[in-house]
Amino acid sequence: MNGIITLEQWSFGHGYFWSKSLNVLLSNGSKKVYFNDKNPVAVKIIKSNLEKFGVMDKADVIKKDYEDAIEYYRVNRIKFNIIFLDPPYDNHVITQILKLIYRKKLLRKG
Repeated sequence: MNGIITLEQWSFGHGYFWSKSLNVLLSNGSKKVYFNDKNPVAVKIIKSNLEKFGVMDKADVIKKDYEDAIEYYRVNRIKFNIIFLDPPYDNHVITQILKLIYRKKLLRKG
């Protein structure tokens, strides 16, 4: 795998997901894992978890809303094999996020 991104806009998500996913994602050949969250507390927790697992060098963590994060990845020519999304369920932004990812061509072909 060449890259994985998670675009968490407001909430951190469940601790179980992060602890289990970090091990799986980083121990299965990912060169780099990209994390984004708009919430500064969530970003701090993500970084703390990455440090606990000793994988901070294989991660990039940014604090942006989803539109700015997608633009950041586009400008930096970062493309992904897999993208995990976990926007707030009550916000109904998933369709906009998927369209933006498609328009900005963030997915690798194949």
